[in-house]
Amino acid sequence: MGPPKGPPPSTRNNSPPPRGPNSTTKRVTLKLGGMKKGGPPSGSPPKGGSPSASPPKKGGSPASPTKVRPKKTLPPNPNPVNSNKNNNNNNNNNNNKELASHLLYWLDNKYGSSKWIKIFCQLDEATLFLGDEEIDVSESTIYNCSLEEEQTIGRSNILKIETSRPTQTHILACESAEELAVWMSGLSEFSYATHGHNNSHTSNPSITGNSSNPTATNTSQQNLIPFGFQPDIVIEPLSVADDELNDRYQKFMLREEESLEQSVQNGLSLATYIGTFLSNAKHIAQTIVYEYALPTNLQTIKKLSLFDDDGRDSSEEIYLHHGIILRMSQQPCTDEDINPSAERRRNVAVGDTISHKCAGHELRCIHWASQCATAVNRSNDDDQADNDSAPPLVTPLACICDVQGFRFFVMCIPPVDDTNTLVYGNDKGNFLMEDDAISEKIKLMCRYMHLKNHDIDCGGSMGVNNVSAGSEFQGHLCEDGRVYLMNLSRAAPSDLPSPGTNEIITHCLRPEFVQSYKIPLTGDSYRPEMEEMEDFKANAEEACEASLDLHNLTIPALTNSLDNLTEVALDSSSLTRLLHANGINVRYLGKVHNLAKYPHVKSLALVEICSRAAKHILNQTFRQISRKGRAEMLSAEARGRSRDEDFLEHNAKLRREMNDYVLDFLNLVLGMSEESDRFWEKSMLPLMKNKFNLSIQLPKKRYVVFKMASFLIALQHHCSLKLQDHDKYDFTTGCPIKSEDLVSAFDDSKVKWRTNDTVESFALAASGEEFMKKKDWGKALQALNLSLSLHKATFSFSSYNGQMEQAAILNNIADTFFNICEFQEAIDVAKKALSLTPKFSIENSRTYLIMMKAYFKLKDHTESGKCFTKAKKCREWIWGKNHPCVIELTVNLADLFYEDEDLESAAMYVNSALLKSEINLGLKHNLCSELSFKYGILLACRGSTKDSMRLLKRAVLHYSKEEFEGDNVSGVMLGKGEFSLCEVYAQTGDLENAMLSANTALERRMNLKSNGGGGVTVEGKNAMVIESYQQVARIYELKGDLEQAIEFFEKSLSFIKMNNEGGMSKEKVGVVYGLSKKILSLQVVSQPLPMRTMLKQAAENHPSLKVGTKAHEDTIDYVTIVLYNTSPSSYLGILLEHIADADGCEDNLPQLPSDVSFSGMTPSPAAQLAALSKIAEESVKNEKE
Repeated sequence: MGPPKGPPPSTRNNSPPPRGPNSTTKRVTLKLGGMKKGGPPSGSPPKGGSPSASPPKKGGSPASPTKVRPKKTLPPNPNPVNSNKNNNNNNNNNNNKELASHLLYWLDNKYGSSKWIKIFCQLDEATLFLGDEEIDVSESTIYNCSLEEEQTIGRSNILKIETSRPTQTHILACESAEELAVWMSGLSEFSYATHGHNNSHTSNPSITGNSSNPTATNTSQQNLIPFGFQPDIVIEPLSVADDELNDRYQKFMLREEESLEQSVQNGLSLATYIGTFLSNAKHIAQTIVYEYALPTNLQTIKKLSLFDDDGRDSSEEIYLHHGIILRMSQQPCTDEDINPSAERRRNVAVGDTISHKCAGHELRCIHWASQCATAVNRSNDDDQADNDSAPPLVTPLACICDVQGFRFFVMCIPPVDDTNTLVYGNDKGNFLMEDDAISEKIKLMCRYMHLKNHDIDCGGSMGVNNVSAGSEFQGHLCEDGRVYLMNLSRAAPSDLPSPGTNEIITHCLRPEFVQSYKIPLTGDSYRPEMEEMEDFKANAEEACEASLDLHNLTIPALTNSLDNLTEVALDSSSLTRLLHANGINVRYLGKVHNLAKYPHVKSLALVEICSRAAKHILNQTFRQISRKGRAEMLSAEARGRSRDEDFLEHNAKLRREMNDYVLDFLNLVLGMSEESDRFWEKSMLPLMKNKFNLSIQLPKKRYVVFKMASFLIALQHHCSLKLQDHDKYDFTTGCPIKSEDLVSAFDDSKVKWRTNDTVESFALAASGEEFMKKKDWGKALQALNLSLSLHKATFSFSSYNGQMEQAAILNNIADTFFNICEFQEAIDVAKKALSLTPKFSIENSRTYLIMMKAYFKLKDHTESGKCFTKAKKCREWIWGKNHPCVIELTVNLADLFYEDEDLESAAMYVNSALLKSEINLGLKHNLCSELSFKYGILLACRGSTKDSMRLLKRAVLHYSKEEFEGDNVSGVMLGKGEFSLCEVYAQTGDLENAMLSANTALERRMNLKSNGGGGVTVEGKNAMVIESYQQVARIYELKGDLEQAIEFFEKSLSFIKMNNEGGMSKEKVGVVYGLSKKILSLQVVSQPLPMRTMLKQAAENHPSLKVGTKAHEDTIDYVTIVLYNTSPSSYLGILLEHIADADGCEDNLPQLPSDVSFSGMTPSPAAQLAALSKIAEESVKNEKE
């Protein structure tokens, strides 16, 4: 179906621009990776062009004689409104038989990427054109939605069209009630039936308005985005001409955002646009690979004809389709691939690896430069002040697609031309810097990237210059007024390349590491052509030192965190993200494995190494099969005796061969047989040594070393395979995978792309987990909901990895709802996550963990128990019965019982977790010590003080080791252990040891570093210190040292007040008042008997304390305010001295702060003293009760 047919001349310019037809007459020259490309062959689209449009359909389908068309519910509008406001001609005649305008159309996608899009609509007689679709209005029913329906949809002025053949509902939104009336009138002229529900329409609440959605929490904050609320956002039409793809993306990236609403709208529009690009890139790449062994005339997308600088045919495989260019990162096919020699196989494998690595570096550095360029473009600081006149810095929209071993570097074509647009960077060996403003802006961007200024020989008269960018870097000032940054693959320095190898190209430091390193580095550190520069040696030494720091500091630190469970990774995705976030390349997994002390980390690293090695072998075999098929096709095509049917059958046979190989390969990798043993010995283990520097001898029963189930899941993730979701695989046999177990082998190609977190909406979405760590649940909910919307828009195509990422976001949302006590909401969201994940996956078990907690809080212990059983079964199958993730599940259940005051059940589950951790990790592991704390405290609550003290002392001894000196996490645990020991000592009456432990806990907590690791915030540290002050005070009270008890209670009180200068919550005010009462009661008890008697009589008999009088109200209010602003003990002491001194001056008494207004009558000193005595008596009475 073509574009809207025959719009009136006055509206045609406002319709979405059509795509051009295929053409072979126009040549293009473009720059990609430093190579020139010639003209496209047949099949590539020109820039522009318009297909011929057939005349509009007249008359439509005649109405059936049995149908009775009702009268129109809305009268025709004498002044119909056309939404094309720039159109001066009125296209709607008085009978409303022809209407044309842009309306919003609800595009409903069953995979979750539903959205509003702007679409061109035209009514011509009884035919309604909705974009490319035609609707027979005479067989349709027209609805005007009610207010309730509009509120559900999230928009006003809604029009619904129900068609009968096929049965379908189309939802449209008009800009105004007047426009809706025009369309209702025009459509009802020809419709089968019309139903009007609502004639008055109000505008949809904006994104900043209040919502009736019950999940919209924290409404006091501005710009909230409630969960499940569809923002009033219009996604711009994506039907653009091929030459507009790049321009539209750059406009999104450079669009000014003055409010959160604008940022969110731009972010969702940008995500939808990128999602369309990624989806198209994936399908184009799949088509190229699936048709790789077909002759050119049978291929849907044809390779470009390329020429090198000498005019000879280039072997590089480049494809161009609808404004998207794809570079295949592999060695070209030759006749040798029919029966390749060992040398040919080796050369091809090495060449493919280099090409794959270079494509990966290019994408990473494009993302890196894009982040920093966006920051420079949006910067308002002094560094940017002199560069306002310079054009913006941009990078092309790019991604990587991996399909059956083939890697494609894909991007929208930028308007780059080496001859005319290059203004900065490498120009055939010379280095241009033609525009000072652009050069300064690029220098600022490189400073953001943390790249070092270094010397480069610019050639010619320019000589040696000091620049920030790499020697191959290019900046192109194009006709659109933007500077495009190209050739970025070597922006980061190499990582200690071995002499005589390709590692200077393939082994680079990650951008995350370079950007966070202590000093700037340069990507030209080891380049041979830089050896003549004066700073070459210094640059190389700095890069070498950085690599050594990566090996000696960064990798051991992360491994230690994984060992101690400070950082947790349970599958391939989480492990890869963790490595990359710390700037560690995946090739160092072998080092992680060797440094790890505990089986859960060794097993995790080994599973990842094995699965990646298996992926490499599988992809290499896929490429060999495809190359052989293509070489055979080229040979047959040269002979000229084969028909098209023969080529198609040959290609189908090739696909079947690859499918059969997948099943055999899985059984080789996962099975236990002599053939499988030989495969591991000859192929897997040498590759693991070569790629990951891991030398290891595995037993024939490999399932003893690591869990084969986790290996199977990792294989599916890396190899884009899908198997049956069950736990019945028998890995002790030679064929654990049956033919019926293999669901699909090629459907889930990988698309790699990363968000630009300097775009405000993406930055907000990325902050969700940080807000969760800070327990800022309101902001976390906003950020996570936005993250979900952006993810759905970006990865709208069906993808296993995309579904798992969405499930992870949904689980975070469910966890947030649980933490704000919205338990049913947590369950509802978690159920959505369940629908996206396989039954046996870590993310699925996390979903059941959240549901277990929520059902428990709702007192539905039956459902809670079922969720616990499912989560436990899943985790035990993947990682084993004693793995820390299973222990975590058990501890969570114990915590629920503890909060429910079921100490017996809590102790039982903690004991079970402790035994498992002792078996798997040993007594010296942090988890064992933490569980010892928990179990010791529970035993103390049950009266088993002896066993409790043994466990607590063991844990304290563990964290007191020298290796934990200065560690914040250990400091927290030591403070907790000493605090708990003090309670147990006090319970047994050993007050001396109780005081010793209490003071030690206080000292440990005072020495903690706020925001110094271990999740210790300023607020958290203050809470622990206050708790310890009060514990010390209570021990002094038990010992009878009331003076010291008062002193430490006072310290606790002053600490609370000191750290709440910005204002206190009602809860904190109550704590302050309670502590003040406690201090007053101790102060009164410490007085001599005559004074205590006098105070008691004053409290009982003073007239100002007569309940119900104005004097009583004023006295209590006054005293409470003074107590809040002064020390209770000093307040009481001053009043006692004043009463004892007949000549005492009231000016020396505590006064109200100047900023506090008090409308009552100031009570006398005697009345204040009586009130304090009364408050002290209440405190004593409450303690006795």
